[in-house]
Amino acid sequence: MRDGEGEARDVHKPQQQYLRLCYRPLSTSSSPASPPNTEPPTNSHSKAQSSALSDSQYHEIADEYLNKLLAALEAKAEAEDGLEVEYSAGVLSIAHKNGTYVINKQPPNKQIWLSSPVSGPKRYDWIVGGAGQDEKEGTEFATGDDGRGGWWVYARDGGRLSALLKREVGVEVNKDE
Repeated sequence: MRDGEGEARDVHKPQQQYLRLCYRPLSTSSSPASPPNTEPPTNSHSKAQSSALSDSQYHEIADEYLNKLLAALEAKAEAEDGLEVEYSAGVLSIAHKNGTYVINKQPPNKQIWLSSPVSGPKRYDWIVGGAGQDEKEGTEFATGDDGRGGWWVYARDGGRLSALLKREVGVEVNKDE
C-alpha cells in the first residue's frame, strides 16, 4: 500500500509506537506477585461436610424446609404487592421485583437448587453444624433450618440458603423459631 507521498509501507506490521503504548506491567510494586488464594473460604459451615442422608431423610428435611419457605412467602405475598408465589410439581417459583427465583429439590444429589436473578444458580447441601462457639444454644445457629442445627449450605462459599433468601427476597424461613 502507498501512503500519500508515494512510499510503500506494510499495513500488516504493527507500528512500534503502538506496541509501546499498549504494554503495561501488571504490577506497580517491586515485590514479586503472589498467586491467588485458591483455598475455599472458611467458616463454621464450609468446614462441615454434607450430611449422609438416606433418601427418606432427604425428602423429609427438604419437604419440611420448602413447606416452611412456601408458608413464609405466601404470608409475605398477602402483605406485599409485586410478590407472587407458585409451588407445583416440586418447583417453587417466586416472582419478585428482582426477577424470578426458582427453587427445587434435586433428589439424585440430595440438594436444593436455587436459580436467583441476583446471585445466579446455586446448589445447597444439607449440613449439620458442630459445637462451635457460634452455635451455642439459643442462637440462630443452634436452631438451624430444621430447628435442630442443620442448614442448607452452598459448599463453594459457605452461604446459607435461608440467609440468601432473607437478603434478596426479604423472607425469613425460621422467624417463628
